[in-house]
Amino acid sequence: MLTAAPGLERVAAEEASEKTGAEIRAVMRGKIFVSAGGAFDYGSLRCADNVYEYLQTLEVGRTRGDLNDLKSLPPRAFENAASKINRAFKINASVAGRHNYNRFEAAAAFAEALRGRFGFERAEDGECETELRLDAVEGTFLLSRKLTGAEFRFRGSARIFSRAAIRPTVAHALARLTRPEERDVFLDPFCGSGTILCERAEYPFKEIIGADKNKAAVEAAESNFNPLPQNIKLICRGIEDLALPPCGVDAVATNPPWDMQIETGGLFSLYNLFLKRCGESLSQNGRVVALTPHSDAITAAAENHGFTIENLCAVSLHGTLCGVYKIVRRSSFG
Repeated sequence: MLTAAPGLERVAAEEASEKTGAEIRAVMRGKIFVSAGGAFDYGSLRCADNVYEYLQTLEVGRTRGDLNDLKSLPPRAFENAASKINRAFKINASVAGRHNYNRFEAAAAFAEALRGRFGFERAEDGECETELRLDAVEGTFLLSRKLTGAEFRFRGSARIFSRAAIRPTVAHALARLTRPEERDVFLDPFCGSGTILCERAEYPFKEIIGADKNKAAVEAAESNFNPLPQNIKLICRGIEDLALPPCGVDAVATNPPWDMQIETGGLFSLYNLFLKRCGESLSQNGRVVALTPHSDAITAAAENHGFTIENLCAVSLHGTLCGVYKIVRRSSFG
């Protein structure tokens, strides 16, 4: 089982199929179930936040009374889970659909059942060798064992993230949605600490350009490449001062500012200028992928500058619902 930002499941599933040959078995909110012959080589995956080994399904029910029945299930109902646990374990749970128990109650009940059957203890703090995930879906428990840690989705401990940076997994999905090509000149005009740039660099490219008016963020982006390749250029300039060769950019993926403190007029002005620059610099078949919760501002800006805009998906990030927009010249739409 793979987990991904809600809304980007299809992008993560496509990547898993393409890179590992895995068969997509089911896609749920935030989750993708895959099967692969032999060992599943998940190290190349960049859109998934975490990877889990799916262990088993338990038919439990939707009531608190059904949770009590977990304790009376025979040991064989837990044997797949028991074989993967080294005494102390952590367990996290989610609940989808109508149940009259919450995720904390589901996790506690399952942990108590394992303790009663096998003497396993739930580790509340500190490190432990086994982390389980329990997903209650319409009265059914899906149990998985976590295979990856934070270093997987955050690309190790050395990566620097500026304020308001998106996760690398989300950034990678945006880069993939531009349909990367080896001949691309790629741009992120609001690059921050370079998260999207680093993820786009995982694919062949002709040139990558990142720009941001925040000097500290641009310096962080340079550190994240360490060393900076010759065909990756970082520019400390805001969108108002950014000058690019006409028709010299093939693809843009960006997370433009969506600071809730900006006045509406300020946001409209910023997005309008952003797509004006794109209109000046994009090649005829150039494409833009932008992540923002401000649909009115990005749509108005696209229409002002002769673009067609398509909302590819809605993504939930930190409690904010954002749109992922594909923007192309009207003459090249479709």
